[in-house]
Amino acid sequence: MRTRSWWIIGIVGLIGALCLCGGLGVGIAAYRFLPEMLTRLPQATRPSPTPPQTRERTPPPPTPTTERIATPERTATPLASPTRALETPGSVRWRLRQEIPVEAFQMAVAPDGSRLAVGESGQIRILDPRTNRELARFPVEEGVEVNRMAFSPDGRWLVVSTGETVELLNLTAQTVDHVFFPTGQAREVAFSPQGTLVLVGTESHLIGYYLESRRPAFEFELYGPGDAFVMDADERLIFQITRGETDMEVWDAYAGEGWGSIAFEPISAIALSPDGQMLAVAENQQAEHPTYGMVLAPGRAALWRVEVNPDERDVTLQLQAELDFPQETEGADLPVILQQLAFSPDGRWIAGIADWMGEGDTRGRLYLWETATGRRLAREILPGRPLGLGFVEDGAGLAVLLGTGAPVPVDHRIQIWTTAP
Repeated sequence: MRTRSWWIIGIVGLIGALCLCGGLGVGIAAYRFLPEMLTRLPQATRPSPTPPQTRERTPPPPTPTTERIATPERTATPLASPTRALETPGSVRWRLRQEIPVEAFQMAVAPDGSRLAVGESGQIRILDPRTNRELARFPVEEGVEVNRMAFSPDGRWLVVSTGETVELLNLTAQTVDHVFFPTGQAREVAFSPQGTLVLVGTESHLIGYYLESRRPAFEFELYGPGDAFVMDADERLIFQITRGETDMEVWDAYAGEGWGSIAFEPISAIALSPDGQMLAVAENQQAEHPTYGMVLAPGRAALWRVEVNPDERDVTLQLQAELDFPQETEGADLPVILQQLAFSPDGRWIAGIADWMGEGDTRGRLYLWETATGRRLAREILPGRPLGLGFVEDGAGLAVLLGTGAPVPVDHRIQIWTTAP
């Protein structure tokens, strides 16, 4: 029994010795070869995270790349005494053909002048200016105010701004086709000359949407509100102003960038000829009023020929003609400044409406000039405040929306003026 026990002890000791020797061997081998084996393994690496790429929307620096137009230094000048009513010069007969009663603060004219759109309380109506007949009606949500409208070049669409939203109306189907939600409160809307873009100027941005896909094409952050803008015939350059400011910004819709600014005296209205070759600009001057303090008084209204050098990102404006624009006052020495300009469809004429910049029940002015020379062909004192302007009937007449200056559209109407050589 004792001998058997010694055998068992011996076998267990031998197994333990063998295990100890094996462990030492594995340890030595690991010490010798494991570092070399590890260095030969491929190392999996994780790239360091990078921030997402965002498109910069800041406007270009104030230093312009466009040519700045030399203008006299702005000084405060006393207002002239009221001028008497002027006779209608030139060789154009000017008569009031009809009046259309409306309850509207906004009006848009179709490019061919065959239709008018008026934004009234709770509705938008499409009218025939020849017959006063209502052609279509679109309901507007109660409490929503229509503040801007524009027809597409083919007359199939109407874009309507209600401030926070911009609606696209299909005039053929008489439906609301799409609703845009621009950055900021919308202040102006338009279509591009070829009708491929819906353009929206807000209190802080100028935005273009593709009409076909409804997707954004570009968005520029502005120095001031996008109160007015015009686009050239190639749908590349946009000239944009903030009313009462001195700089006209130039934006490149192709490249999505700004070209700089062109300096004027404070601007109140702009328009671009149908061929995109002539830019009309209404400038003003700061004047001291005995009651209202510093106000805008009429300055120069002129036509500028537009010359573009895309390679140099440069725009040059050559003075073509100064419009014969009288410096008038209304009521208690209130200066009358141009508020809107519009070219006729053939570009031969340019019309303008002028009014006092402040509040009150004043009388506006209606002017007609010859584009080639700037000669004033007609002038009329209007029986109210002009709120909108557009050529109708292929340029044979003018539609003027008139109001009273009251907060509600009492006694508002559209006057249709016709001209004949």
